[in-house]
Amino acid sequence: MLETLAVDIATTLGAPRPLTLPAGGRMLWAWLATPEVPDLRKIAHLKAFQQRQPIVQLAAGVPATGVERFRVSHQEALRAYRIAAETEPAPVTLYRDVELVSCLAADIAALSRLVRRELGGLAERGAAGARLRETALVYLEQGSMAKAAESLSVHKNTVLYRMQQVEELLPQPLDEHKIALEVALRVVATLGERVFPE
Repeated sequence: MLETLAVDIATTLGAPRPLTLPAGGRMLWAWLATPEVPDLRKIAHLKAFQQRQPIVQLAAGVPATGVERFRVSHQEALRAYRIAAETEPAPVTLYRDVELVSCLAADIAALSRLVRRELGGLAERGAAGARLRETALVYLEQGSMAKAAESLSVHKNTVLYRMQQVEELLPQPLDEHKIALEVALRVVATLGERVFPE
């Protein structure tokens, strides 16, 4: 079944039959050769793949050329798989989407301290905190209240209200540590509340 799925994915991405290697009874490694950099996001929309959810999960490294990058891309796929295994993963985990968190996750204790230090009161468990963190992350990514509201499918005033709450909970003004704050928010969005210190 996994080999058939690998062939379906290769066809979707415009690749010939993939090179595959069983890696245990429930895992298959596959390498694809494409004439140009493939759009890996197409995989998630593959009907044959969607029909097998949640049984099948896929992790992919960054596409690249050359022997050394062949090896590195495989290592990236394994790191993406490890991140997916520690979370509630989407059917497809691309290393490019979890690269930063993967690099940081080598020391969970240090990562937890960074999250607590940067998020302050936003590092609280529950739906309300999750909603505020999601809003803050989307706002930082989009750069404006209007774009964040559009991305979240809510009214601009809702984003404004939530961001006022975010500002009250942060240990320092949002503009002072934007990069560290975005990293902390992205870590929690990827790894979940398990990175919160007890």
